[in-house]
Amino acid sequence: MVWLEYKCFEIGYFPPILSIPSLPFDPNRNHPFQAMFYMKSSTILALPNEIQLKIFYALHNSKETQISKQDHLRAVSQVCNRWRELTLCTSIFWTYIFITESSVDLRTPFDDPYTVDRTHVFRIVPWVYTLLYRSGLQPIDVCINLQSEHFDPALSEAQNQANFPWCAGHAIILSRLLVAQAARIRTVDILSEVWQPMQYLVEGLVGVPMPVLQTWSVTRDNPQWGHQLSSDLEMDSSMFAMECPFGIKPSADLSVEMYPKLHGLILQGVPQNWSQLIPRNLVELDLEYIPVDCRPTYEELKVILLGNQFSLQSLTLWAAAPPVGGYDTITLHNLKTLSLGFSFFDAAISLTTYLEVPSLINLEIYDMSHQNSSNFGDGHSVMTAMCLLEDFYLHMIDRWPLRQITQLTLRSPFFKVSDYDDLVDAFARQQEDDVPIPVLLKLLLHCLSLNVFHLIDPDIASLRSLVTVSPMDHQNFPVHILPCASLNLLHIEIMPGQSLPLDKLLQPNAYWGGGKIDLPLRAVDTVQLDVPFGCKSTLWSFLGVLNSTQEMLHTNDRRGDSGDYGALQASDTIDF
Repeated sequence: MVWLEYKCFEIGYFPPILSIPSLPFDPNRNHPFQAMFYMKSSTILALPNEIQLKIFYALHNSKETQISKQDHLRAVSQVCNRWRELTLCTSIFWTYIFITESSVDLRTPFDDPYTVDRTHVFRIVPWVYTLLYRSGLQPIDVCINLQSEHFDPALSEAQNQANFPWCAGHAIILSRLLVAQAARIRTVDILSEVWQPMQYLVEGLVGVPMPVLQTWSVTRDNPQWGHQLSSDLEMDSSMFAMECPFGIKPSADLSVEMYPKLHGLILQGVPQNWSQLIPRNLVELDLEYIPVDCRPTYEELKVILLGNQFSLQSLTLWAAAPPVGGYDTITLHNLKTLSLGFSFFDAAISLTTYLEVPSLINLEIYDMSHQNSSNFGDGHSVMTAMCLLEDFYLHMIDRWPLRQITQLTLRSPFFKVSDYDDLVDAFARQQEDDVPIPVLLKLLLHCLSLNVFHLIDPDIASLRSLVTVSPMDHQNFPVHILPCASLNLLHIEIMPGQSLPLDKLLQPNAYWGGGKIDLPLRAVDTVQLDVPFGCKSTLWSFLGVLNSTQEMLHTNDRRGDSGDYGALQASDTIDF
């Protein structure tokens, strides 16, 4: 009732009796305010239907999660007959179809899932069936989350499938329901660690047009699969729903016929017959964590990218790029955002040689090399990995338009600290021309338009790049300047438990900030530190010497045992 009071005031309706405090009903006690309590309840129920619906719409349009909003509306529908009638007759309240492992009644038996009648389907998936009925003809958003407590990443797919409570028939029954509603499916989001139910869930959608579909997202949730040379699935495993049958060639016309409004395709850990993939004219394409033998070849990726050549604005390739590149250039004319993650260096280097991104303004690089054990098996492989990593960045500097980048994100960057030590020693000897410039410093110096810089789980070398100046003869850059001379936001995030020898930051920082070189300070509007509490003071001291900062944002008790982020605390204003 208090919540309803708030919503009444929010929409501008002010019944005077709503100011009376709410009291629980006590049949054994004559409380002096009980009469007013029932007057208050009667007043709320006496509001016109359109006012009550405005209150319910305010809940439906709130910033809470979809499932929370639907749970609240479900509770509202159970308060009284009138509220139930108002909510159940408003079909837009029930368009979020959320399916989990518990959505299926495992006690209800059935024989052939392809012939189960409607009444029996209702008994097997009662709430899903109810939502589809209540949503009427509205476009629906389907979210299927099959993450299970029974999953064990140490077991094989077959063993995990045996432990999963659903049988194939349950997924087939749900697939039949989705096919019947295909004309009004707006978004699909499927998440599962086990492959088989995902495959059966969408098998009925093969060749079925979805005229209002906007986003298709399927995730087999185990990132480690993307760093394997081969898949643990059968050879013919594929997510067939987005593919055309063999013998039919995908085309822009077919894509328009099947999915005219589709703009986002997200496939994570999901094998495909890439040459048969239908969607064209996408705005967002996200491919992640695909085993090497299941990734698209260069020719297949080329066909996919050229099919979205002028429409694509965001491309993510995390452990998904072909291991071997080609010689033909692929130009994505309107691509604004590129996120590249790699654990095999050859695939990353090849991508920089054939991909052209003339409109790029937002670049994210995720160094996943530490997740691939073959990169650091012995001393020789470590040296090889470091050389290949440097080659990747040098190719990127030479070929991509870094001077127009406005936002840069580096995830888990890994560079040689010795490069920075050598440069400091060379400056001390006034022989900086004799030492190669560290590759990350070179990258940052090329990002002349950068105003937002995110460092996620940085190593010491990456942090030191923030306080290392350019040598005298670097490609016509001004002498002795800091990279990224002016930033709107510098964001540093360090995971709890990550071992960083932060004491190594202060000695070289003292050298640059000790007056031995006349340096203009970097102007930073806001520094945001999402770091464990013990790192804050060291990072403040580290950043405070060479940065002029107006605002410092930080979080206290940033993460608990569950790994969830804490709320951002009120900002502190610190003038360095």
